[in-house]
Amino acid sequence: MGEFFFYIDETGRDPFSPVFISGILSTSTIRQELEYTLMGLEKTSAQGKAPRWKWSKSNSKYRKAYIEGVLKIQALVGNVFFHLVRGGKEYLDHTADGAVNAVREKAKRGDKATMYFDGFRETEVNQIRRYIRPSLKSKGIRAIVKGIARDESSPFIRLADAICGLVRDAEEDDEWSKLMVQKLKRKKILKEV
Repeated sequence: MGEFFFYIDETGRDPFSPVFISGILSTSTIRQELEYTLMGLEKTSAQGKAPRWKWSKSNSKYRKAYIEGVLKIQALVGNVFFHLVRGGKEYLDHTADGAVNAVREKAKRGDKATMYFDGFRETEVNQIRRYIRPSLKSKGIRAIVKGIARDESSPFIRLADAICGLVRDAEEDDEWSKLMVQKLKRKKILKEV
């Protein structure tokens, strides 16, 4: 029986956004080692300055250094996912769909999946929980759904945020972002679910 941890962030809740994207990071037993690696990457990407954790608030130099660093982290291979929906506004359903799809990629019958959702109110987390649990229970996967009250409080959530921002920028035809999404996919770090 395996245990997996999933960290989920999203972008595109605003009513004028043409796309909704969930970024999902999966970890297992190497969680602490990966956390230290990501924190080190955040520091080196900021080049001695205080890093800006939110993708939307960080400058392009930091973003580029961060994503280039992500490409070098072997532990991320097969563990970073995104879920893209064009035009839909049911963000709770879309977020839950992305999470369920990512869990199904990693976990199998008898496994436990703990999911951490960033930036949702408790009532929203409860709605997501009611959607996810039956979907995974039918596959024999035990699901634990939790909210994270403090936005961007973990390097795992910050990576999920960066993936959301990168994919959104690629969808908006930013050439560098499109290239990085393709590189991440080719290295099997990033997968659409």
